[in-house]
Amino acid sequence: MSKFGNWEVKFSPDKYPQKVASAISNFNEELLGASYKFIAYLAEQPVNGINHALLAQQTILTGKDVDNAVIVVLNEKTNSNDLSLAEIRCIVENGGELGGTKVDITLDIPDEAKDLWAAAFKDFVGSKIEALAYIGAKSVKGLDHKFLAKVTPVVPNGKAELSLVTINSLDKKTTFETVL
Repeated sequence: MSKFGNWEVKFSPDKYPQKVASAISNFNEELLGASYKFIAYLAEQPVNGINHALLAQQTILTGKDVDNAVIVVLNEKTNSNDLSLAEIRCIVENGGELGGTKVDITLDIPDEAKDLWAAAFKDFVGSKIEALAYIGAKSVKGLDHKFLAKVTPVVPNGKAELSLVTINSLDKKTTFETVL
């Protein structure tokens, strides 16, 4: 179970619920100091109405703009037409110039990262793992490639979760961090 509660993964890169689409069209006008590029609808959670989770690339507007990968959670209260901002959760921070993660979210996973993904999960058993988005890379010994993935245990009634998956290009070490 994720720390946020019972999220139902409903990944959609090009279709948002109507109320969510309306809310995000005005989102950048209401916040100061950052702008948001929405990438995909991720999941919903019934809690005091419905929480909607979205993947976005956040640009912190400073003298030197910084990009982060974030999950924006909007809450739609029961019997209300309005959505309110419930949370902006950073899942990958741009580490700056000195070896940090270069966040550049794309649904078109780069070829090098596709090959690495395929090799890492070629013989993987126990869960179905699907890369949804490429988040970026960090230069370490090799490159740590970061992906947002849907992870579904292969058991009866296995519940899908969203995880940040990091794969190192040299030693192929793979880590998972549940984000929803």
